[in-house]
Amino acid sequence: MSIMDSWPDEYELLEFFGVEPYSSKPKDGFWCYEKDYEGGLSLRFSFDIYMGSVQTDITLNSTCISSVCHEGAKTLSLSSESGKKILRCVFKDQGYKRILNLDIEPSCVVTWSTIKL
Repeated sequence: MSIMDSWPDEYELLEFFGVEPYSSKPKDGFWCYEKDYEGGLSLRFSFDIYMGSVQTDITLNSTCISSVCHEGAKTLSLSSESGKKILRCVFKDQGYKRILNLDIEPSCVVTWSTIKL
């Protein structure tokens, strides 16, 4: 458990997700965003800066089809790659580096990866 080193501000996240937080407790360092897509697909992304935790939940027609949560998040950043906005979270702990990439427009692409250092 450790505080994240850096993360986007609320305005940058609003611009990225295009919606206000689904739930938030800024004093507690917690934010949760939900993005809905055609066909009943939904992405819920949440993070806690004090716990260093990040979670993604993907649901289809109200049924959870994927839920991934990791602790040890160090940085959460926004970037542009090939004209697409990407939200990237880097985790480092115990000899491993984990990366989460979120590409939410025009479709939902969630990529978690882990490499041993």
